[in-house]
Amino acid sequence: MIDFASRVFNNLFVAEIKKIDKDERKNWNILHIGDMQIHDWNCIKTLLDYEDIHERPQDIVELYRYLGFLNVEVVNIDGFEDWFESDKKYDFVFNCHSSDAFLDQIKFHETLNNFTKNESKILHVVPFYSPFEMGLYSFNPAFFAKIAYHFKYNISQSYIGSQSATSIQKIEIVDKISRDRYAQRHFLDTKPTTDKGFDGPVFISVVFEKGITDVQEDD
Repeated sequence: MIDFASRVFNNLFVAEIKKIDKDERKNWNILHIGDMQIHDWNCIKTLLDYEDIHERPQDIVELYRYLGFLNVEVVNIDGFEDWFESDKKYDFVFNCHSSDAFLDQIKFHETLNNFTKNESKILHVVPFYSPFEMGLYSFNPAFFAKIAYHFKYNISQSYIGSQSATSIQKIEIVDKISRDRYAQRHFLDTKPTTDKGFDGPVFISVVFEKGITDVQEDD
C-alpha cells in the first residue's frame, strides 16, 4: 500500500529530491517497488508544495512525472521475481514497504544491487516493529549494517519513526563491522519527538549509496 509506509519517508524523499537538479531528472531511471496507488495525500503534500506542484497525482507514476522523472518503472512485490533476469539499471531505487513480504531476503537485495547503477541510491522503508498482519519480517538496524557491509554501500541516512510520524528518531547505523560481529548502533536522539513514544507500527528508513563508500574491513 502506498501510504509511503511512514511520513519518515517523506522527510528522506524530499531531501533526496532536492539534491537532484531539475534539468537532470528527465534522464534518471527510477525503480519503485510497491503499489501504484497513493492512499495518503498528506504524505506527499509537503513535497508537492516544495516543487510548486498544484495538481494532485492520480498514481505513483504520475507523482514521479510531476517531479520531472520521465523514466519510471513500478513493480509490485508479487511480480518482482519476473525481474530477476532483467539487465536494466536504475539511478534511484525505492523499496516502499515491499521487501518485508519477500521470503528470500538475500535474493531480494542481490537483485536490487544488480539493478542499481554505481554512484546511485537505494531507499528502504520497511517495518521495524509491526502488527502480525503486516509483512513477514520486522527489520533490525543490524540487518542493514550487514547489507551495507556485504555490498560495500555507504549508509547516508537512517531513521526510525511511527507510521503517523508523531515520533521520529534519527539513528546511526555503524557499517564498519566484521563478518562475525553484530553492528553497533545507537539513537542520536535520546527520546522520541513526543512524550507518547512510538504509536502503532514503527518503520525504519535507510538510504544506501552504492559505489560511494568508506566502508573498511577489520584487520
